[in-house]
Amino acid sequence: MVFFKKQREDDSAFDDDLLDIRQAIDKAKLPEEVDVVVRKELERLEKTDPSTAEYSIAINYIDYLISLPWHHFTEDNLDFNRVEEILEKTHYGLTHVKERVLEYLAVRTLCQLKSFRILVVDDEDIARTNLEYVLKKDGYEVDTAINGIEALERVKENEYDLILTDLKMEKLDGLQLLEEAKKIAPHSEIIMITGYATVTSAVDAMKKGAAYYMAKPIDLKKLRETIKLIKKKKRHLQMAKGPILCFSGPPGTGKTSIGRAIAEALERKFVRLSLAGLRDESELRGHRRTYAGAMPGRIIHEIRRMSVKNPVFMLDEIDKIGQDFRGDAASVLLEILDPEQNSHFVDYYLDIPFNLSGVMFIATANIVDRLPPPLLDRLEVINFPGYTEAEKTKIARYYLIPRQLREHGLSNMRPQFTDKAIVKIIREYTQEAGLRNLEREIATICRKLARLCLKEDDKNQCPMEVDEAVVEKLLGPRKYEYEVAAAKNRIGVTTGLVWTEFGGEI
Repeated sequence: MVFFKKQREDDSAFDDDLLDIRQAIDKAKLPEEVDVVVRKELERLEKTDPSTAEYSIAINYIDYLISLPWHHFTEDNLDFNRVEEILEKTHYGLTHVKERVLEYLAVRTLCQLKSFRILVVDDEDIARTNLEYVLKKDGYEVDTAINGIEALERVKENEYDLILTDLKMEKLDGLQLLEEAKKIAPHSEIIMITGYATVTSAVDAMKKGAAYYMAKPIDLKKLRETIKLIKKKKRHLQMAKGPILCFSGPPGTGKTSIGRAIAEALERKFVRLSLAGLRDESELRGHRRTYAGAMPGRIIHEIRRMSVKNPVFMLDEIDKIGQDFRGDAASVLLEILDPEQNSHFVDYYLDIPFNLSGVMFIATANIVDRLPPPLLDRLEVINFPGYTEAEKTKIARYYLIPRQLREHGLSNMRPQFTDKAIVKIIREYTQEAGLRNLEREIATICRKLARLCLKEDDKNQCPMEVDEAVVEKLLGPRKYEYEVAAAKNRIGVTTGLVWTEFGGEI
């Protein structure tokens, strides 16, 4: 059976579209494996009738692949003192939480500041010495080896970010060294250099794990650019590795705001994705390209929207993920949150691996006991305790009240809240571990003050001091009764100590 392609009505417009796509592909400088997929899709597109659904599906697919940030990273701000200042400025209390976050960021920062080590392997003294001189002058830490056997000994003893090796050497050639070095140090990148460059040797080297293949005489400009690319890539990956933090605690205790503060301190982009009520696995992993409305998952979608490959990505409310006949969404998180697996995350729509190892994932949950054990095993849980009354008073005084006065147009009038008024709001109008209801009640008072200030009959009705009487007048009767343990035993009454998510203090 022979299928005839419908005659195109406007061949020139069709050709112009394909030319624009081809130019966009060339400009994008996609990774080699992605470039191969895109160009094959383009070849198929050239033989497809533009009026068919397959044509629009292919166009959307190519556009999406081109628009992804395959090489775009945000440069991290490594000023550790700045991180401490931002956390102290934006969050009062939470001393244990802030200390753990600072330890976490300190380890990552040290990994990123680690010097870039290069091993040069060549049996020609002049070539080896010249490369060592040039690379040391560029600021790299360089070791040398005269043959493959000596190079293997050095790889066993030291950790190298990059190995520059000649192909033709006695006893152990470059390809053999490549195989053995990858077994010992799989994270070391290897550049193969040879004066006998052939297509066969280049293909063999790339198949066995070489990052690049260069012919002698070496183009130093190209070599420097290649090393810079490898260094940049490894620096971001080193920063990304480590445990995945999971902030656990009752609502309103600052879990999301701590995540935002981390992103602000590192000068990374911040993404928050709520997983509450998520049941469909394809929401995270995407849909297969079998129909026109297929879309990638929300992970890839958010990374594309941010246009960088290393945002701070907060997975909010992971303890509220559901499960039904459409798949288990929590199983996708096992891959996303595992540093050993997320470097090859496959979205069903893309159908090619996307490296998520540069993303700093942070999870939040109210109750971690609801998480599946395999998922919980991948997380380092940091518990957010409830705030004490003294901490709530300080936070209300220095953070919540100034913000609500500003948002309600009362900054110029500056009504003063007394300490007793703040304590009354905390004890009699809220009952929580966090701060959301406290801020909500303060906002209610500010709204009522704003209304009083605008009454035409009496401009002096707006009180400049908010005391206990004003609080009760504006908020009405108390909602909760503040109780303390009795000083003496009473018949028929017992005192107990109960731990709840509402917090408390002794």
